[in-house]
Amino acid sequence: MKTHKQHRVDSPKKIAIAVFTISSSRFRAKKKTNQSGTLIINALKNAGHDVLDLGILDDDSKMITTQVMGAVRSQKVNAVILTGGTGLAIRDVTTETLAPLFEKTIPGFGEIFRYESYRKIGTAAYLSRATAGIISGKPVFCLPGSPEAVALGMKLIIPEISHTVFIAKS
Repeated sequence: MKTHKQHRVDSPKKIAIAVFTISSSRFRAKKKTNQSGTLIINALKNAGHDVLDLGILDDDSKMITTQVMGAVRSQKVNAVILTGGTGLAIRDVTTETLAPLFEKTIPGFGEIFRYESYRKIGTAAYLSRATAGIISGKPVFCLPGSPEAVALGMKLIIPEISHTVFIAKS
């Protein structure tokens, strides 16, 4: 049986990742860019990955489902990262929308995210609903929308994303 270190060696060095920002205010304003999405894109590119910036989506379950399912069904996409819509506000629907689609959950991602958040911001960390899972054999990560949360999330995602892609399709 191979160890996680052996799996990392076998993992692809460069993968293609679709990035979505979930934000009603940015969607309605027809903004083309946002700080959190840009942070994700830059982190992935700096790590040597290909990035498909698929833009800003409304906090709308149908729109999120349609776009994410299109991405995971694409032969060109190996993983998906979303930012936004994971809070407790009424409009925040990313977690409720995607969690039922997960074939497998990756509970450790949200657990470590909240632990590391707690070390930085204290008890407000438990309000985060960052999550991850596998849809159509591809990892999907859901991050909060704040730039600070995205920076933390990318510190967790980048070292393991190729490994996660490799394992998810094994």
